[in-house]
Amino acid sequence: MKRWVCGAVTGLVFVAGCSGTGDSSDPKPKATAEAKVYSPAEMQKKWTPVLQRRNEDMGPMTAALCMPPDLFTKDCDEVGKALAGDADKLVREVGGRPGFGDLLRYAREVQAARDTYISSECLTRPSGDAYTECVMAGRKLSLGAQSLLAGVNAAVSDSQ
Repeated sequence: MKRWVCGAVTGLVFVAGCSGTGDSSDPKPKATAEAKVYSPAEMQKKWTPVLQRRNEDMGPMTAALCMPPDLFTKDCDEVGKALAGDADKLVREVGGRPGFGDLLRYAREVQAARDTYISSECLTRPSGDAYTECVMAGRKLSLGAQSLLAGVNAAVSDSQ
């Protein structure tokens, strides 16, 4: 029995020691505990002010920061980066739990739009197909905060 316990503890220490990214410059070790699980109502309370503020930062759809001509500016890049960061956090907080399907779909759309914005080099004001891809990505980013908020609200509605 003692041998089994020692082997199990050694295995756990080995697994824990090998789970890092290998970047020794990170002063804080990664937390091994899972993220807090929020109920739909808690998600709504936590994320509504954040997403409303993000939506205000973006501006009205007819003149949103990520619509031409502002699509090709650092302002769009920064608000798009922040919105994609919110989408990443939402995906981690929701995980694969049921009831958040709309939210996950909208979050993935925001992440994909941000990826397209970067890969199409939208800050350089490209031409041709890349220009069209930038415009489509900008439209998704411009609607991103509203979409994410709709996904949060849908999860609350579905849970009642």
